[in-house]
Amino acid sequence: ADSSSSSNNNSSNAGGDVNPSIWKHWHQWTPRMDMQLMRLFTEIAEHRQKAMGIFKRGALPSLINLPARMVEIPDKLLRPYPLLRGIPRECLRMRFLFIQILNVRILSVLPMVDFSQALSPWSLAHRLSALSHLIFLEIKNIAWTHILQQTATGRGHYVNINLPRAKKAQERGDTSGRKSVFFQLYLQLHFVKPSLLRVDGGSRPWVVSYAGFGGQDAGGLFRDSVSTLCTELQSKWVPLFIPVPNSRDGGVGDNQEKWLPNPSSRSALHISNYAFVGKLMGIAVRGSHMLNLDLPSLVWKPLVGDTVTMSDVKAVDVIAHGRIESLAKALVSANAAATSGSINKESYMDLVPNKFIMIGYDGKEVELKEDGKNIDNTWETREEYLSLLKQAKLAEVRPQAQAIRKGLGTIVPIQLLPLFTWQELEMMVCGKREIDIDYLRANTRYRAPVKGTDPHVKMLWEVLEDFNHEERRLFLRFVWGQSRLPYNPAVVAVAVVGIVAETAHFTTLR
Repeated sequence: ADSSSSSNNNSSNAGGDVNPSIWKHWHQWTPRMDMQLMRLFTEIAEHRQKAMGIFKRGALPSLINLPARMVEIPDKLLRPYPLLRGIPRECLRMRFLFIQILNVRILSVLPMVDFSQALSPWSLAHRLSALSHLIFLEIKNIAWTHILQQTATGRGHYVNINLPRAKKAQERGDTSGRKSVFFQLYLQLHFVKPSLLRVDGGSRPWVVSYAGFGGQDAGGLFRDSVSTLCTELQSKWVPLFIPVPNSRDGGVGDNQEKWLPNPSSRSALHISNYAFVGKLMGIAVRGSHMLNLDLPSLVWKPLVGDTVTMSDVKAVDVIAHGRIESLAKALVSANAAATSGSINKESYMDLVPNKFIMIGYDGKEVELKEDGKNIDNTWETREEYLSLLKQAKLAEVRPQAQAIRKGLGTIVPIQLLPLFTWQELEMMVCGKREIDIDYLRANTRYRAPVKGTDPHVKMLWEVLEDFNHEERRLFLRFVWGQSRLPYNPAVVAVAVVGIVAETAHFTTLR
C-alpha cells in the first residue's frame, strides 16, 4: 500500500509540465545507462537512509518509496557514472520514475510467475529475467525470502576439524588440498542430504569442534571455519582456484585481485569439490554467512543464467582479449580489401600458433579441437581458428561453473536466480567488500554498562576510521570470525554489534 501510494504521488508529479528538452535524451538510453542509473539512485537512497537513521531498523535501501522527482543529484555522486554525465538532472529523475512505476506493476504479478520456465523464451519469467537489472532488490527479496522460508528444512550438522593436520600439510608443501579445512568439511558435509543444510536465516548449518582445542561453538568457531576455508580456496593449497591472468607478469588490466576456477581441475573429485563450493554459496545466501571470495563475472554470470561475453574474458585476461580483438579486426580488413595495413599470409603466422591450440587461463596449452596439437593452423583455416579460439575462451571454465551451479541449486531455489543480476548474487554470497565504518556504527548495539558515548568507544571508532581496508578486514575477522559485512543491515545488527562493543570495553581494560 505504501509503495502504491508513493508511486501514485510520483506519477501525479510526472503529470505536470515537463521541460520538453529532456525528451531529446530519451532515445539515447541503453541498458548500460539504466544499470548506472540504478546504482546512482541506490547510492542516493543509502545516503538518505544513513541521514535518517533507517539503517538501524535493518531495512535495505528503499527505491520504491524514493521521491524521485524531488531528490538532489550532486555532481560528486555522478562522477563514477560516465554514461550519465551531460544528461539533465530532470531527465535522470524522470527515467527513474518510470522504472519505479515498472516495479510497482511487477510487484503485483510477481507471486503468479513460474520461474521454473525462466529459460524458455516465450515465458513471462524469461521476460522478467531480461529486466533483472531494472527490478529493485527489495521487490525481488519479497519472493526470494518467502521461498527460502518455505524450503528451510535443515537442522544443522556436527563437524570435527583438525587444524594441525591442515597446517602441517601446508608446511610440507602439499598442494593437493586433501588435508585442508575445506576438504575436511567437504568429506563431512557434501554427502549428507542437502535438506539438512537448508537452515533458516537465524541458524548455523553446522557446529564446529576443533580437534585438540577446548571450547564450544557458539557461532565464533563456525564463522572461523568459513573464513579459513575461503582463505584456502584462494591459495595454492587447494587446487580449485587460480589468480586471474591479469594478475600475472607484473599485473595488467582490472580485477587483479580476482580468482578463477582452475581449468585444469576437471577430475570427478574436482567437479564434486566445485559442487560443494556451490553448496557453500547457497548456505551463505540462506544465513548471510558471507564468503570472502573474489570471483569474476565469468563465474557469477552462469549461476544466474546470464550469457558470458568477451567483455568478461577481458575482465580476467586483457592480453588474450586484446590479441583476439586485434586478430578479428585484421582478418575483417584482410577479407574486405588488401590494404597496406591488412594482415597477410606471412604476418598471420607471426600472430598465431601454427597448430589449433591456445594458452589457457592457467598458462597451459589447450587444444581447440580434437587432436588440435597435430592439426596445422594455416591462412586458409584462419576463420575457423578465430571462431574456435573465441568459443574456447568463453567456455574454458564452464564445467567448473556448471558444477558450482548444480551444488548451489541443492541449497537455494535456483529457478529464481535469473531474477537477480550477477552483481546482486555476488553481494548475497560475499557481502560488502569495502567495510563502511558508518554502516557498521549505525548497526551497533551496546551492552550494559557500555554506551556509545563512552570515551573508549569513541576512541575505537576513531581508530577504525583511520584503518585502511585490509586493517578493517582483519579487525572484523578478529571480533566476528568473518571479514565481510552482509549486504542486509539487519544481519549486522544481530550478529556483529555486541562483540564490537565488548571488544571496545576489553581494549580499555587492557
